[in-house]
Amino acid sequence: MKKIFFTLISLFILIQIVFAQDTNTAQGFIPIVTTECRFGICSFQDFVATLQRTIRAMLILGYWIAVIVALIGAFMVMLGGYNKNWLNSGKKMMIDAVTTYIILLLAGVLFDLLLDFLRPKLYVP
Repeated sequence: MKKIFFTLISLFILIQIVFAQDTNTAQGFIPIVTTECRFGICSFQDFVATLQRTIRAMLILGYWIAVIVALIGAFMVMLGGYNKNWLNSGKKMMIDAVTTYIILLLAGVLFDLLLDFLRPKLYVP
Protein backbone atom coordinates (compact mmCIF):
# COMPACT_ATOMS: atom_id res chain seq x y z
CA MET A 1 0.00 0.00 0.00
CA LYS A 2 2.85 2.38 0.81
CA LYS A 3 4.55 1.69 -2.53
CA ILE A 4 1.36 2.40 -4.45
CA PHE A 5 0.82 5.64 -2.51
CA PHE A 6 4.43 6.75 -3.07
CA THR A 7 4.20 5.92 -6.78
CA LEU A 8 0.97 7.87 -7.21
CA ILE A 9 2.35 10.90 -5.36
CA SER A 10 5.55 10.81 -7.43
CA LEU A 11 3.59 10.53 -10.67
CA PHE A 12 1.33 13.42 -9.65
CA ILE A 13 4.33 15.63 -8.82
CA LEU A 14 6.03 14.75 -12.11
CA ILE A 15 2.90 15.57 -14.10
CA GLN A 16 2.50 18.88 -12.27
CA ILE A 17 6.09 19.87 -12.99
CA VAL A 18 5.95 18.84 -16.64
CA PHE A 19 2.69 20.63 -17.41
CA ALA A 20 3.38 23.75 -15.32
CA GLN A 21 3.94 25.89 -18.39
CA ASP A 22 3.07 29.53 -18.86
CA THR A 23 1.48 29.74 -22.29
CA ASN A 24 2.44 33.37 -22.87
CA THR A 25 6.19 33.19 -22.29
CA ALA A 26 6.89 29.43 -22.54
CA GLN A 27 8.64 29.66 -19.18
CA GLY A 28 7.30 27.15 -16.71
CA PHE A 29 8.89 25.54 -13.71
CA ILE A 30 10.88 23.36 -16.11
CA PRO A 31 10.52 24.84 -19.62
CA ILE A 32 10.05 21.77 -21.79
CA VAL A 33 8.04 23.12 -24.70
CA THR A 34 9.64 26.38 -25.84
CA THR A 35 8.53 26.63 -29.47
CA GLU A 36 5.02 26.82 -30.81
CA CYS A 37 3.96 24.68 -33.74
CA ARG A 38 1.87 26.23 -36.45
CA PHE A 39 -1.12 24.16 -37.50
CA GLY A 40 0.18 21.23 -35.43
CA ILE A 41 3.29 20.77 -37.58
CA CYS A 42 6.69 20.93 -35.90
CA SER A 43 10.11 20.22 -37.30
CA PHE A 44 12.08 17.16 -36.35
CA GLN A 45 14.63 19.38 -34.59
CA ASP A 46 11.93 20.87 -32.35
CA PHE A 47 10.70 17.39 -31.45
CA VAL A 48 14.21 16.18 -30.57
CA ALA A 49 14.86 19.34 -28.50
CA THR A 50 11.61 18.83 -26.59
CA LEU A 51 12.46 15.17 -26.04
CA GLN A 52 15.91 16.14 -24.77
CA ARG A 53 14.45 18.67 -22.31
CA THR A 54 11.93 16.09 -21.08
CA ILE A 55 14.61 13.46 -20.49
CA ARG A 56 16.79 16.01 -18.68
CA ALA A 57 13.88 16.99 -16.43
CA MET A 58 13.21 13.35 -15.56
CA LEU A 59 16.92 12.74 -14.89
CA ILE A 60 17.12 15.77 -12.59
CA LEU A 61 14.12 14.48 -10.64
CA GLY A 62 15.73 11.03 -10.50
CA TYR A 63 18.95 12.51 -9.14
CA TRP A 64 17.08 14.26 -6.34
CA ILE A 65 15.09 11.13 -5.48
CA ALA A 66 18.31 9.09 -5.31
CA VAL A 67 19.91 11.66 -3.00
CA ILE A 68 16.87 11.70 -0.72
CA VAL A 69 16.80 7.89 -0.52
CA ALA A 70 20.53 7.86 0.32
CA LEU A 71 19.95 10.41 3.09
CA ILE A 72 17.08 8.39 4.53
CA GLY A 73 19.30 5.29 4.50
CA ALA A 74 22.10 7.21 6.24
CA PHE A 75 19.72 8.38 8.97
CA MET A 76 18.47 4.82 9.41
CA VAL A 77 22.05 3.62 9.89
CA MET A 78 22.84 6.46 12.32
CA LEU A 79 19.68 6.07 14.37
CA GLY A 80 19.49 2.28 14.14
CA GLY A 81 21.63 1.64 17.19
CA TYR A 82 21.27 -2.02 18.12
CA ASN A 83 18.35 -2.63 15.80
CA LYS A 84 19.79 -4.89 13.08
CA ASN A 85 16.77 -4.41 10.80
CA TRP A 86 17.31 -0.66 10.57
CA LEU A 87 21.05 -1.08 10.02
CA ASN A 88 20.62 -3.64 7.24
CA SER A 89 17.79 -1.78 5.52
CA GLY A 90 19.68 1.53 5.79
CA LYS A 91 22.79 0.01 4.23
CA LYS A 92 20.71 -1.55 1.47
CA MET A 93 18.96 1.76 0.79
CA MET A 94 22.28 3.61 0.52
CA ILE A 95 23.80 1.01 -1.80
CA ASP A 96 20.69 1.01 -4.00
CA ALA A 97 20.60 4.83 -4.09
CA VAL A 98 24.26 5.10 -5.11
CA THR A 99 23.79 2.40 -7.76
CA THR A 100 20.72 4.19 -9.10
CA TYR A 101 22.58 7.50 -9.13
CA ILE A 102 25.41 5.99 -11.19
CA ILE A 103 22.92 4.43 -13.62
CA LEU A 104 21.15 7.79 -13.98
CA LEU A 105 24.44 9.56 -14.70
CA LEU A 106 25.30 7.02 -17.40
CA ALA A 107 21.79 7.26 -18.85
CA GLY A 108 22.05 11.05 -18.98
CA VAL A 109 25.34 10.89 -20.86
CA LEU A 110 23.97 8.23 -23.24
CA PHE A 111 20.78 10.18 -24.00
CA ASP A 112 22.71 13.42 -24.55
CA LEU A 113 25.02 11.73 -27.02
CA LEU A 114 22.18 9.97 -28.82
CA LEU A 115 19.95 13.04 -29.07
CA ASP A 116 22.82 15.31 -30.13
CA PHE A 117 23.53 12.80 -32.89
CA LEU A 118 19.88 12.87 -34.00
CA ARG A 119 19.70 16.68 -34.04
CA PRO A 120 21.90 17.85 -36.89
CA LYS A 121 23.15 21.40 -36.86
CA LEU A 122 22.52 23.25 -40.09
CA TYR A 123 24.97 25.99 -40.95
CA VAL A 124 23.89 28.67 -43.38
CA PRO A 125 26.59 31.05 -44.61
